[in-house]
Amino acid sequence: MSNKSLKVFVISCSVLFVALAVGIRASLLQRALDHYVYDNRNHYLPCRKLPSGTEVRAVVKAQQELIQQIELVNPDGTNVYVVQNAKCPEKADILIDYPSHRNRLEIEQLIDSDTFHGVPYRLRNY
Repeated sequence: MSNKSLKVFVISCSVLFVALAVGIRASLLQRALDHYVYDNRNHYLPCRKLPSGTEVRAVVKAQQELIQQIELVNPDGTNVYVVQNAKCPEKADILIDYPSHRNRLEIEQLIDSDTFHGVPYRLRNY
């Protein structure tokens, strides 16, 4: 390998490494901000891993008792929504709003899973 080829290779690897490190760090930073600063929970899933809006609405319809329990955590401030994803119009998830950390803990205990009966969900403290 010539000296020039070696330099190009090293520079290319360095740029790739820096881009990868920045991407990982940005994701970790966003997750830390969501969890510790905003008291939110996000799933961070790409479009291809989100269910269709039809699937999400079917789960929500089938789980009305659990949704009522969640909304009763704070009747004046807890809401459950089916959210169509703006970046992937055919896809959706569940968004649950709540006004306090204590409410979040109660909601997480009710759901007791990383998904809401197979549907990705987000928790947003407002």
